[in-house]
Amino acid sequence: TRLGECLADRLRWLCLSDMKAGGALAADAFARLSQLLFLDLGQMDIHGRIPASIGCLKEAHTILLSRNHFEGTIPNDLGECTHLSILSLHTNQLCGDVPAALSRCAKLTYVRFDLNPGLSGGNVLATFPQGCFVQG
Repeated sequence: TRLGECLADRLRWLCLSDMKAGGALAADAFARLSQLLFLDLGQMDIHGRIPASIGCLKEAHTILLSRNHFEGTIPNDLGECTHLSILSLHTNQLCGDVPAALSRCAKLTYVRFDLNPGLSGGNVLATFPQGCFVQG
């Protein structure tokens, strides 16, 4: 609807944590949320992959996707979120390497990747800003 489109374009803060909504996120789930500053979808029982459209959250300073059932790799597109200071992806089923693209997020102060059995930090974790708390 037109109202939904208007709200999405202006939305700054979205906190839906602990709602246990379940399901998967659509590929374009974040495409219209370019002005979003804070996203908390923690503990929602979400399955599937983190959509590449997460890279559309270019203004976001906080992204919390922990305690879900996300699987697959962390999208390289997350590196487009250059204002990001807090990123929490712990307690999912993510695998592969933490993408090198995250090193472009120079404002990171807190990152959690732990409790993802198939995820490897590789050399990327050492490229995060000095003073950044990294658990993973």
